[in-house]
Amino acid sequence: MADYFTNFSVMFSPGSANVAQAMAIYNEMSTSDDEDRHISFGLDQQGDDLWIYDDGSDDMNGVIKFVTACAKEFALKGRWGFEYANTCSKPRTDAFGGGVAVINFDADCKVDEIHTSTILSCWLEGNEAGA
Repeated sequence: MADYFTNFSVMFSPGSANVAQAMAIYNEMSTSDDEDRHISFGLDQQGDDLWIYDDGSDDMNGVIKFVTACAKEFALKGRWGFEYANTCSKPRTDAFGGGVAVINFDADCKVDEIHTSTILSCWLEGNEAGA
């Protein structure tokens, strides 16, 4: 049997004055009984930054929920994003790839994602601009 994984590792800078409060938001969300609010990924403080990484839970949506909550709480501006990799413990034709997720703080935390399979399909069809 094959095991499927999603891996990510990224730094998030909520602002030096907000690191402690961001950690408190993470602690509250990671222990929440509310399924819509609960998150499950690794988070470590690295100076004024937070290191977000998969801990085997594959919770990319949780990362988006957490960063969005921080962006709204701290009125962050600009954009932030991360890459992820989809892997498998055995060779499978549908098991490898990845993508990116970008949160636009200036557009009410709109999230855009694109997967490598979408890029590949567009390019194979001759539609590089669609990727």
